[in-house]
Amino acid sequence: MMIETQQSEDEKVKPVSRFAWLSALLFAGAVLRILIWNSTAGMPVQIVDAQDYNRLAVGLVETGKYLTPSGELSSQRPPLYPWLVAQIYRLHGVENFQAVRAWQGLLSLCTVLLVYRLGVLIYSPSVGLWAAAFATFYPSLLGFNCLLLSETLFTFLLTAGTCLILEAKYRNRLWLLALAGVVMGLAALTRSVQLMTLPFLGVYLGFVWNGKLGRKLIAACLPILFFGLTIAPWSYRNTQVQEVFTLIDVMGGRNAMMGNYEHTPLDRSWATISDVTGDKAWHVVLQEKNPEVQGMTQGQLDKAAMKYGIEFVLKHPVLSAQRTIVRFFNFWQLERTLVAGTQKGLWGELTKLQLLIMAAVIMGAYATVMYAAFLGMWLSPPEQKSDLILLGISILVPCLIHSAIFAHSRYHLPLMPLMYLFAAAAVTHLRVIYRQLGTMRFWLAISCCLILTLGWLREIVFVDLAQTQLLIN
Repeated sequence: MMIETQQSEDEKVKPVSRFAWLSALLFAGAVLRILIWNSTAGMPVQIVDAQDYNRLAVGLVETGKYLTPSGELSSQRPPLYPWLVAQIYRLHGVENFQAVRAWQGLLSLCTVLLVYRLGVLIYSPSVGLWAAAFATFYPSLLGFNCLLLSETLFTFLLTAGTCLILEAKYRNRLWLLALAGVVMGLAALTRSVQLMTLPFLGVYLGFVWNGKLGRKLIAACLPILFFGLTIAPWSYRNTQVQEVFTLIDVMGGRNAMMGNYEHTPLDRSWATISDVTGDKAWHVVLQEKNPEVQGMTQGQLDKAAMKYGIEFVLKHPVLSAQRTIVRFFNFWQLERTLVAGTQKGLWGELTKLQLLIMAAVIMGAYATVMYAAFLGMWLSPPEQKSDLILLGISILVPCLIHSAIFAHSRYHLPLMPLMYLFAAAAVTHLRVIYRQLGTMRFWLAISCCLILTLGWLREIVFVDLAQTQLLIN
């Protein structure tokens, strides 16, 4: 009944009007990105991860190889983003950061189109336009377009993979599933967390695909097959270099240990690598407990670190559960990366008022989207429950993996385009939501908003203020 009402109240957007609104969004988005791009001229690469991506890209241009700073073959980071940066350097000049920012701005506009298409497939053209508007003007992703980080690329690939699966399902086209497998493989070569989503997507397709059992099995296996073919050359190269089976990179095990060993801090575990040093550093502890790690390749060391982290979790389930809950809220924490970077001079000199306005816009936009998304999830869900399940898999699996291992608020950014869909549904179906005030679903949505807000407040009061007090003392 709710869905029928929702459909009847959804405004009808004519194709010509739809095209005009989408074109206007893209034009406004392009102008805004150009203005932001122009303001970053001369901005240096300051973030450590960005510096490492730049080093890898320069090495690719100069030697054609992924190398460590000491000149050895590297498997430390997924290869696709530094490879893409290297191609831009070949076209526009080595360390032409403005060229990278320009291409990332263009790629983010392509993400806007994908978000629109997802909204149309799952809900309606009006929801698609609202979701596209969120994707066009969302402050954090606009800022990350200008950083030499993999967020922009991974956001595009994650959104594209989800869109292709839905297109394949609605059109009943197996070749689209093969293409989705390739795109998800590229996403894994950008961020290895995508590996963990694949088995769930295979099971999902096996259940929802139309046809007999044989066709369902083909649908479940096809994206997995093409995913494997996409990452196979890199995995073979890694395995040869590391002398142990290595799919994407050699960071998963050490991240798992840094997030799950005796010296992992309860709060800000993502800063373990920089804050926990000396005798308490993860590699020192691992070497003390396992002297045989000396002389291991980075891949073998990563496997040993993974084993150590898993064993620690099994021996300390209560502490590990507590850390996982804290990291879950770290993952969905207020978006303060750009604000913190500005305080360190990332965007040049800003007055306190300008910094305050920037913080209010970025964090206010995030809070607004999340609150609206919870209302949309509970009170205006997709008509097809299978679509809701797909979005749930795409959002929850990366979230839970990061919560169990290594969580930072920056890692939720690629998932935000999927959250825009729910937020857009809430905006479009306000009357449907209004009719449900006071219902169980309404209070569940409000409870989610309240729990998330309490998580934000805990971080500010008990972590940020405590650290500020320590610095003062």
